[in-house]
Amino acid sequence: MLLSLDPRLSMANPLELSLSDSFNRERFTRIINESSDVKELRQVAVLLLGSWLTQKAATQWILKEALSKPFSVSPEAVGLPVSQVKQ
Repeated sequence: MLLSLDPRLSMANPLELSLSDSFNRERFTRIINESSDVKELRQVAVLLLGSWLTQKAATQWILKEALSKPFSVSPEAVGLPVSQVKQ
């Protein structure tokens, strides 16, 4: 079974890649597609796995930090005039 990693096929892809990330994706795609050297492909796979795990850990840390802080919403943020807010 093959997994599709093409983000265009995802039903919910709200994130856009930066220009730099788009170039890197294209660069790695070409390296992978043009290589017939198993050793080279393994090195690329290990590099990509490490990058993915680092990104995952960073995302989890950011979420943990964000969720550990008190959350409040200002009346203006939800469109309520300050005069309508009970004190």
